Amino acid sequence: MARPSRRGDACGEPEILASGRHSGAGASWPVLVVDEDLTPLWEHACGCPSPRAILRGLPEAAMLLVPLLALACAPRIAYTSPVDDTGGDGGAADTTGDGGTGDGSDTGDTGTAPDYSEYDGATLQIVSPQSGEFYPLGEGVPFEAHVLAADGSELPFDGIQWTTDIDSSWSGSGSRFTDDLTVGLHDISAVAALPNGDRLGWTVGGVLVQAEDAGTYVGDLSVDFTVDYNGTVVTTTCFGAATVIVDAWGQVATGDSSCNVSLLGYELNTTYQFDFDVADQQLDGQAILDLVLFQSQFDATGAVGDGALSADWTNNLLGYIDFTGQLDLSRISRDTGE
Repeated sequence: MARPSRRGDACGEPEILASGRHSGAGASWPVLVVDEDLTPLWEHACGCPSPRAILRGLPEAAMLLVPLLALACAPRIAYTSPVDDTGGDGGAADTTGDGGTGDGSDTGDTGTAPDYSEYDGATLQIVSPQSGEFYPLGEGVPFEAHVLAADGSELPFDGIQWTTDIDSSWSGSGSRFTDDLTVGLHDISAVAALPNGDRLGWTVGGVLVQAEDAGTYVGDLSVDFTVDYNGTVVTTTCFGAATVIVDAWGQVATGDSSCNVSLLGYELNTTYQFDFDVADQQLDGQAILDLVLFQSQFDATGAVGDGALSADWTNNLLGYIDFTGQLDLSRISRDTGE
């Protein structure tokens, strides 16, 4: 600790010879060093003497300095010489706490945040599939969507996630790909979580996936009955409306029809049930005739494709009635009732 030189009279008002700052307990305060009459105060202040030792022999004017000396007895008292503020080579005070120069030059490298402003105001648009479109089962559905900037230009973004409302096990990813969907009428959603934090979504509804030939077919049933009655050949024909539905998987075709037959003076109401297996657009099954009090099954074959369905059968009824039946139908919708 530097000791200040002594100046001044032995009597009279104390003369301030030097100043500095004491620090302790996390704070600092000024300390005044006075003339030789107060020398014991300087020496004892650094050693924290008892109040009696401090007060002994003090001039009345110096009593005003007692509070300052009491403050000087804080823990970890230190004395700092006056700082030359004229810009000499003593260097600047270190206020950084790390022993550096204290010039604030150590700012750290915080890096530059990515600029995602191009995605502000962006929208998501599904290009394919479109609402109400039909896709044949097993041939794949094309998926395509784009993220568009506020000015309508396409932004580079491939992290689009796809889902469907009727098959929770299926999902897709990407801006363009082809994949199979299960049979059914789908609502398909696309979601894009953008780098700027925005989350965009788009949904298309009524996307139908089923067998190419599936649907509802309607048209005509015609049946020719021929009877040899006492050497006279009598032929009569009945016509009726028929409906056949090919299931969504394109594997089964079922339907019904009816017509009235006028034969040998009798009016007979006949009804038919149709049950076909479908494979490679070929029909193979039965035409089941319900005629008044009995029922007969007849083998029937046919074909389906390009929106048309046809079938025919030929057989003998009761041993003396020959008949030939035929279906000629057209698809009116892809609805299968499933």
